[in-house]
Amino acid sequence: MSIYLVQLLQAFLPFVFIAALLMPLLEWRKAVIWGIAGVVLGWMAFFVFRTNAENFYFVINCALVVGLFLTLSAAFVRLKGWHAILFFVLIFLYMARYCYISRLYPLFTTDFLETLAISSMGLIALGILICCAAFALLRIFAIQWIGILVMLLMFNALAGEILLKLMQDSIIETHTLLLSYVAKTIHYGFLIPYILLGILGILGISLLFKLPPQPIKQHFLDSAYRLQTAARHSLSQRAVSSIALMLLGTSCLLYFDLVASRPIVIDAPTIVEPEHGVFVFDAKMLDDNKLHRYAYVTNEGKVVRFFLLNRFANRRSPGVVFDACALCGDMGYVKRGDELICIACNVRIFLPSVGKMGGCNPIPLAHKIEGDLIFINVTDVLEGSNFFSQTQQKEVSDPISGEKLINFDAPFQYSFKGITYYFANEQNQKQFIESPEKYVDDGAQIPYRIQRLVQ
Repeated sequence: MSIYLVQLLQAFLPFVFIAALLMPLLEWRKAVIWGIAGVVLGWMAFFVFRTNAENFYFVINCALVVGLFLTLSAAFVRLKGWHAILFFVLIFLYMARYCYISRLYPLFTTDFLETLAISSMGLIALGILICCAAFALLRIFAIQWIGILVMLLMFNALAGEILLKLMQDSIIETHTLLLSYVAKTIHYGFLIPYILLGILGILGISLLFKLPPQPIKQHFLDSAYRLQTAARHSLSQRAVSSIALMLLGTSCLLYFDLVASRPIVIDAPTIVEPEHGVFVFDAKMLDDNKLHRYAYVTNEGKVVRFFLLNRFANRRSPGVVFDACALCGDMGYVKRGDELICIACNVRIFLPSVGKMGGCNPIPLAHKIEGDLIFINVTDVLEGSNFFSQTQQKEVSDPISGEKLINFDAPFQYSFKGITYYFANEQNQKQFIESPEKYVDDGAQIPYRIQRLVQ
């Protein structure tokens, strides 16, 4: 949800710095009028060209380079009329750019106003408030060289995106140095809002060192005292506001980068071993309505995960499945409240359907329930081992010589009927390949993933 606030800050904070520091002659009334017009027309432009969004974004970036160059030129010439026009052009281009950046995260995904959409609108409003407050504070500072520094940062970011598009369309040839520059520019682009907010905070801290000493009142109607006190109070307000704005914006960005944007991961499974070829679980543990994840490490070192959960909150109905999807693979599932979520595709699974084949449902695992006990045969667990890619270091035996090896260190290996065998030397491997049936148990076979899919 915080992606809406972050994207707005990423898109408009550079514009705020450039407009506030390089357009000192722009009047507030004109800024508001031209700003609203630019936002509306920028959104309309993206709406018209959204079917060809990639090329539209490329044209916008190129136009933005030209617009920034003209803004830099006008800052030194100080032509008052040009500032309003350039302000409109820049906010139009930045709005169109923002629409492209946020296109994958529509604010309204349903026909009715939901709680999530209202919260997202609140975050967008917070982002607009931060940008407007930063604009007001920066106009007070009016330090032109900082605006030029921000503009250089934007030139660098835009150059990376423009060069990437040109390389993708084979308009320019790629080489190591160019690829390295583009990759680093795009990868570290997320730092720009942090840099801008840091500059704002530094400006605020610098004001604290410029605070005049507290004046001393000389007599009852001391006008100089009141003026000096007001100036000191105004300066301290600006300093505190700048620092507070920096802390607020940085906190929002850090929350997104360190918490909200982190991918969902499964909790570590409990490693279990069968007794007499059978896993036994107490069904009473499912009464907590949580997901209970387990794993069995096969003889070849493959980690096979499965989990048990209750499919109905008001009565016991065990679901026993592999922690993998026939379509999405073995990234696994997590349970959030009454929802089972496929990590790979973020699909919410209807809990009563767990244990049924098809769709994004976890793959069913054969089991038997007797009273309060759940029984799972180890052979049924092995049936699903090729749905999983994780392997663990384990001691294995060479099927020819019986020599003990570590699976990760074995120099040779060969897969037969879905099972991987490890060998101490190439001669043993060749001997096995010639007639593998001599060295494996009858019926030792694990279906490959594609075989399970067509069943």
